[in-house]
Amino acid sequence: MSTIEVAQRISVSALVVLATFLLGMGEHDFSLFVASVVIAAVSAYVTDFRGWFYLRQRYADLLAVSAIAISAVQAAGVDRPGQMFVMAHLQSYLQFVLMFQPKGNRLYWQLALLSFGQVAIASTLLSGPTFALLTVVYLFLGVFTFALLVLATDAKARQGVGPRLDVSVAGVGNQPVLYSNTANVEPRDLISGMLRQCGLVSAISVAVSIVLFFVLPRWDVPQREIASSEPLRTVGFTKKVTLGELGEIINNADVVMRVSFFHGRESRPFKLADEPLFRGTIVSHYESGAWTQAERKTPTLMPTEIRTPFTRQKITVEPLDVAEMFCVFPVFAFQPDHRLRADVATEELTRQEDYRGRQIEFEIGTDGILDERLRRIVPHEHTMYRSELREMLQMPTAGPDKPDSLAGLRATAARVLEQRGVDPADRVAAARALNDYLSSSGNYLYSLDAQQRNLNVDPLEDFVTTHRLGHCEYFAGALAMMLRSQGIPARMAIGYKGGEWNPLGMYYQVQQLHAHAWVEVYLRRDDIPPDEFAADEIPPGAWLVLDPTEGTQESSTALGGGRFLARVWQYIDYGQVLWTNYVVGLNFKRQRQGIYEPLAQGVSAAVDNIISPQIWQDRLRAVSNSPVGTFWQWYRRHWFDWRGGLVAAGFCMLSLTVYLSARALIALLRRLGLAGMGRADGPPVLEMYRRLERALAARGFQRLPGQTAHEFAVAAGGQLAE
Repeated sequence: MSTIEVAQRISVSALVVLATFLLGMGEHDFSLFVASVVIAAVSAYVTDFRGWFYLRQRYADLLAVSAIAISAVQAAGVDRPGQMFVMAHLQSYLQFVLMFQPKGNRLYWQLALLSFGQVAIASTLLSGPTFALLTVVYLFLGVFTFALLVLATDAKARQGVGPRLDVSVAGVGNQPVLYSNTANVEPRDLISGMLRQCGLVSAISVAVSIVLFFVLPRWDVPQREIASSEPLRTVGFTKKVTLGELGEIINNADVVMRVSFFHGRESRPFKLADEPLFRGTIVSHYESGAWTQAERKTPTLMPTEIRTPFTRQKITVEPLDVAEMFCVFPVFAFQPDHRLRADVATEELTRQEDYRGRQIEFEIGTDGILDERLRRIVPHEHTMYRSELREMLQMPTAGPDKPDSLAGLRATAARVLEQRGVDPADRVAAARALNDYLSSSGNYLYSLDAQQRNLNVDPLEDFVTTHRLGHCEYFAGALAMMLRSQGIPARMAIGYKGGEWNPLGMYYQVQQLHAHAWVEVYLRRDDIPPDEFAADEIPPGAWLVLDPTEGTQESSTALGGGRFLARVWQYIDYGQVLWTNYVVGLNFKRQRQGIYEPLAQGVSAAVDNIISPQIWQDRLRAVSNSPVGTFWQWYRRHWFDWRGGLVAAGFCMLSLTVYLSARALIALLRRLGLAGMGRADGPPVLEMYRRLERALAARGFQRLPGQTAHEFAVAAGGQLAE
């Protein structure tokens, strides 16, 4: 078996295996891929190299017809996507049959075409950058395999001559013909040369495809939203939250969303000076370690009333199993979005049921950010009903037959305020005093690990009085209950804190491990500090945002590994974002904003740079103010006296010196052989070869159109030798 034949079989097998792997990625099932690897290896050894076993044609036809019949029955009982999978599996079965037959060019072509069909089906199932990279590898293998097959087919067509690389000369009429396209070339050299050429062809193909993909206009293609059959499971973001549930996801690195912040209508993102709090759920009723949510009213479209100054939030949310969206509140829409709903009662943002299993991207505004920092007192524009206030003052019931389950918590809150000399009527001062006690006194420690609790005591009571280690839910729950015990309305907010800042894409990547809980305290108009808002902008109410775990929470960076790995994952994630936005989700709007408009602006700026009178006036003004311009003004005033003549003579002498020096340098380089000798080398050689052709033609040797100069010389020399 020749080197070319071995390369043929290896390249075709690699095509089959890679195509089956891509199909397995799309199906999330790699059983066919494993089978193809095993069958390719076994058939290569048993059938191709040893010749111990091969399928006769009649048996191969019988197996192929059986596979088609079984696939037809399977396709009749499934939907359209299922039929596509059946077709892909059928192509694999046919490949398995072909692999155990005696190999020839026709069979190799069939295997290659079947693999191409599998890749075509896989392209409808996959959309990530990994698929793109593997497709480029498949392109290179396909080009190389195609070249080998063409070489072998061409050799077979030459009167039964195999793919030999030695020179063969035969006569057609009276003219010598060289059948081989090369002479005395080693097979390894030929294959290495083909690999280089195939790499070049693949690179050019990829480059042209990229240019065409981005440049060809997409007129009416809507924004593509990527569907997923398996939304991420989020623990704790429901109407009922049990203490300790957030601990289940604190080490989960699944990406929830990516968020970019922009000043108003600006296009460049910025990083907040502090960690953002992305609120999702509000819970206000507490009983025996469980927080529940008030009854929700009918959600409506988000208000489109733009408040200034505002910050724009661009959010890309992954598929989730809950309706709640996470963002910096309060929010408003720039235009109606049918995918999103806002609930005035619970102050939540949700998405419609049909969009939970999809990745969606949207932009909303907020006035909860000022000077690149989160507002710690957030305006509340709606009237607070008495029932809502009662809900935020609710405590576990106590009576003659039922002791107060939070007696120690109440006593601790009262003692802290008394020791610090704070009147509970001053809601802001009292809330901050209790928050500082939990976060800064050193009595309470943040821990990701589940803690042992006294099951006979309320979890918050146990946390405040006995086992003072806990997760953010315990800190936030304890603070909310301590505030309520002093007559201050408070509620617990659950969402995400911070996120990994990606400096490449300038966005926050929020993962499940960033889940967090904090407290929001209701302030009446009279409770709001006078310097918090302008005199004409004081809202009827506000929320004081407190995070009792601030300063005690472990860094997410430490959880995520070293800096190098974090940097690598930032590059990978940014690549995924670019792929999703500008390849999978490339529509006319993104194409116009990212390609056409910058290109048009660049062309317009270049034209203005050439023809604009104002720009040329500015340039002349700059030149006139420079040392050159100053000298020119001086020379204009003195050009007709001895000083001007001296400057002119010096300039002429300098120009002549530069010219003579350049000529001398070129002559020296030519003598040393470091510079060309002009254009006399090319044409004489070509003319000599033409004279040779005319002399040979006079002897009856005519070069055929398909022959190279070397092939013609070898053929003519052989005939002349005879």
